[in-house]
Amino acid sequence: MGLTKTTKNGKASFRVSFWNCEGKLQSIRLGFMQKRHAESIASYVQSLAEAARAGTSPEPHILSWVRSVEEDLRTKLLNAGLVANARAISLKELLASFIKNQSVKPATLTKFEQVSANLLAYYPDDQPIRKITAGSAADFRAWLAKNGNIRDKIGENARKTLSDNTVRRRTGIATQIFNYAIKHKWIDDNPFKDLPCTVHENARRQYFVPVADVQLAIDTAPNAEWRAIIALSRYGGIRIPSELTAMTWADVDIEGRRMTIRASKTEHHADAGIRVCPIFPELMPYLNDLYILAQENKRTPDDFVFETRGSETIYRSGFLRILRRAKIAPWVKLFHNMRASRQTELFDSGYPIKSVCKWLGNSPQVAMKHYAMAREEHLDRASELTDDLEAQRVAQQLAHSAHITGYQEATELNAGEGRICENSKETEYLQGSVNVPENGKMGEEGLEPTTSTL
Repeated sequence: MGLTKTTKNGKASFRVSFWNCEGKLQSIRLGFMQKRHAESIASYVQSLAEAARAGTSPEPHILSWVRSVEEDLRTKLLNAGLVANARAISLKELLASFIKNQSVKPATLTKFEQVSANLLAYYPDDQPIRKITAGSAADFRAWLAKNGNIRDKIGENARKTLSDNTVRRRTGIATQIFNYAIKHKWIDDNPFKDLPCTVHENARRQYFVPVADVQLAIDTAPNAEWRAIIALSRYGGIRIPSELTAMTWADVDIEGRRMTIRASKTEHHADAGIRVCPIFPELMPYLNDLYILAQENKRTPDDFVFETRGSETIYRSGFLRILRRAKIAPWVKLFHNMRASRQTELFDSGYPIKSVCKWLGNSPQVAMKHYAMAREEHLDRASELTDDLEAQRVAQQLAHSAHITGYQEATELNAGEGRICENSKETEYLQGSVNVPENGKMGEEGLEPTTSTL
């Protein structure tokens, strides 16, 4: 067992032999190469053979070496039974395996497919994933920012760029895909792991939706259902469409002024995505109108509250039509900003942050980062408060000055007349009714009176 050298035409050819799992001597021809290189390969082959005979997995650095060698040698190792799968996995194979084995919601699957399309647009289909380096991943991210918009490619003026937050999200998904490859031991390191993927707050896309605009849109809405949809988004702060389409009449307690919200987005949490939210006074008239119609139409508790059902695109298109009729300029992130406006209002109203977040179904961290808005009226209120505090400070300063003046006058009087004190005990002490030792030291009793031990 070991390394065998054969010389032909002045060149050295090597063959490495080893004992296989059946106890038979087996060999792999390495071909023409330098002896030092052949000895290095032989040591790895012996380690693989020992692991195979013991029925254990080779050490990680051995597997890493297997993935790094040329395809011809990997095939020989595979045929010799030294590795379970030494074939290099291509990017196309990785993406197909990743998407096939994901159990996620359709919207999430769509995002995975978008990132897969981006990766295949940048790399060749047969690109071995082990050859995608950290530098190559960084280059892909830069390309993604400039050319990653594959949805809007119709026309010469089609936008190809992606926003920074979208690039971050897609980089995070790419990291997730390559972590999948690590778990399957197809690669040892994730080339995307150090790239920025945390989504940041984008204050430019935040917009506080005025109540006046909402009311005008509600008044322009074609029916009671659409009036309730707008009100639930702006005054109830629910997610559109997922939480809206899941609502049944069993979830709406008109008399108790409560509604149960079922959030598919957070159904994996401990509360299964179910929360109870108040029916706020601003929202009550529109839900009550729907409730009366439901009773007239003999709807059951199991019936859905809203007959209009579909994707976000359907609700977005319908709401945009209402805004156009009302001659209201649409704002960015139509439904998100209405939900964020409601959460900001509730914070401003003084409700505890924990309660507000429980009602709207997010965490304080997420609420502060993506929902709560700094408004102009906050500045105005703070300025008014500052004026009040300044007046209070001036009053305190005047009172303090009067106190100091009074103290100085009393001091001058004491100096001339032997210090007259209102406190009778202090007067007695200063006039000598309390005996103080001549040496100025207190006795064993000190300043405190004797306490009975009974």
